[in-house]
Amino acid sequence: SPSHSPGGTNGSWEEELLGAPPPYFTLKDASPPASAVITPKSPGRRTSDADQSPVVEKQQKVTSPSNRSSPKGGGAASGQLTVAASSESGATPKKAMMTSIEGAPSLIGRGADVIPRFYIPVKSRRATDPLTTREKEVISQLFEELGGPIDPMDEDCFSIWQTFCSEQLCVSMYFADPILRRIRSFNGADESAAVTKDMFVKYWRGIGLELGKAYENFFNIVRKDTCEFIVKNDFREFVWVLLDTHPGLEFLQDTPEFQDRYTDTVLCRIFYCCDSRQLGRITLRDLKRSRPSLVDTWLELDQCEDINKIRAYFSYEHFYVLYCKFWELDEDHDFLLDKDDLLKYDGHAFSRKAIDRIFSEIPAKFISGIPGKMGYEDFCWFLISDEDKTTDTSLEYFFKLVDLDGDGVIRDHEMAYFYLEQVQRLECLHQEAVQFQDILCQMNDLIMPEQEGQFELEDFKRTRKISGIFFSILLSLNKFLAYEQRDPFSIKQEQLEHPDYSDWDRFCAQEYIRLAMEDDADDQAS
Repeated sequence: SPSHSPGGTNGSWEEELLGAPPPYFTLKDASPPASAVITPKSPGRRTSDADQSPVVEKQQKVTSPSNRSSPKGGGAASGQLTVAASSESGATPKKAMMTSIEGAPSLIGRGADVIPRFYIPVKSRRATDPLTTREKEVISQLFEELGGPIDPMDEDCFSIWQTFCSEQLCVSMYFADPILRRIRSFNGADESAAVTKDMFVKYWRGIGLELGKAYENFFNIVRKDTCEFIVKNDFREFVWVLLDTHPGLEFLQDTPEFQDRYTDTVLCRIFYCCDSRQLGRITLRDLKRSRPSLVDTWLELDQCEDINKIRAYFSYEHFYVLYCKFWELDEDHDFLLDKDDLLKYDGHAFSRKAIDRIFSEIPAKFISGIPGKMGYEDFCWFLISDEDKTTDTSLEYFFKLVDLDGDGVIRDHEMAYFYLEQVQRLECLHQEAVQFQDILCQMNDLIMPEQEGQFELEDFKRTRKISGIFFSILLSLNKFLAYEQRDPFSIKQEQLEHPDYSDWDRFCAQEYIRLAMEDDADDQAS
């Protein structure tokens, strides 16, 4: 009956099916020959050749719970699901295995005799776990070499500690000082106290440090307490250490305001690459998937004194370009932009319809906290997206902007909505406008969507190197004209000169030179 439990208990048959230990099922010899039986398999039992079901030439179907015979009726034993043979078609047991069982279709594999366990949780280290023998040796060796507690005021002692951080913990040596502060805080010690071996071991076990685990150690050190993710403020003290000690940033020590803006810019760029969903947090999984790798980039700072050679995240030149572009638009210098301010961006390149969509906060939520106002970090997010449309974050930003109905597909009427304003602006400039049908045809040939005239996000990610053309034609008049008048030879030459540069790197290099020349001209005039 429908209420009968295969295991002889009062639970439903679906619960027993889902609760079976992995691996879940095997095919067993049928008895009588016209049927096959699927039985729950115990974890310790191996499948032998004798257990394999013979080929059944007729289609098999899984009987519903209400049609299964009870133990009293002489059918399958309790706990078994009977697969009856049918004479309607000639399917094999492989096809029968693909037949869904009502209530548990996900447990039946594609022709597999044994459905393997598809998820194995990662065992994280706990504070109660003892140190390994190797960890005890390394920590003891550290404090023997130090000859006592870790004293940051002793240069030789601090140098040994920095080497330990980079070689054993696989984090940047610029993490050395913040780690000491975290150890004192974790142990409730005074801020100026020397760090003893017992304090260090307690901190090590408390946050789950491990030898040689770069990403895990980075994540556990930066996050506060036992939080499951990193937020922006967690990074601040680590960036401040760079500002205080990195030789490439010494010139900023006399300008605290620029130090604060540099810190905000670095954090914004970190979250732009690692938190594309704009949740305001970075998990360990996000950290491992970040491109370029945040952990590796921070380690590069140990070997490079010129901060501008580290283009990802920390470049001062990139910060200077972002800050100056924002300052040019923010005429009242209240560090907020409204629609009229952003309309002046890139010589009024963006259409008003595009600006309206940006301020609707559909492409990205503003974090300025003031309705109708774009803050500095919001502008950084926009500018990086506009100048480098090869990243997932940028493509998602502009896809949401153009997808007016938010159904996940950009169609011809949505493209026409934005392109109509481009045509009007071209006519005002006495430029010949390309007909929309021709533009639509070009975009179909360029992006090659699965269905013509219907562009999905995956189509743009698949053709990311050229996808920016699609959005530039619809939204930015300057980039549209630049595409129409492009010189392929000069573009190729730029790529050959700096093959490892991204579109954002090339833009910043050119813009920094322009800004530097303007500053020199102003100095000479004054």
